[in-house]
Amino acid sequence: MSTEIRWEIVTHRIARKDLRPFRHVLDDLEAKIEVLETRPEAGDELDGSLKGVRALKFSLKGVGECRVAYFRLTPDRICLLFLIASRENVSAEATRRLQAIRNSDDIDF
Repeated sequence: MSTEIRWEIVTHRIARKDLRPFRHVLDDLEAKIEVLETRPEAGDELDGSLKGVRALKFSLKGVGECRVAYFRLTPDRICLLFLIASRENVSAEATRRLQAIRNSDDIDF
């Protein structure tokens, strides 16, 4: 019997459209992200305007280098994904989206 604490992975509505370019590798993408269920600290901690955000880095065949930006909602054990993208321009887009989420009433930080 496993006593491993599991985290729920939730894709914020702001990131759902990010999945479209990954349709052909969706199973592989989900497999890479599933690591967060048991290791929510797996992504690198970011700093500056993205303080509190983590970035999970991985490679997908046929796509290349990818990043998933997320933050952990600790009391609820949720990894909230808000950006799923190829490597280019991830930081700028993550900053913009994080600010939009913080300005909304969706999430309590």
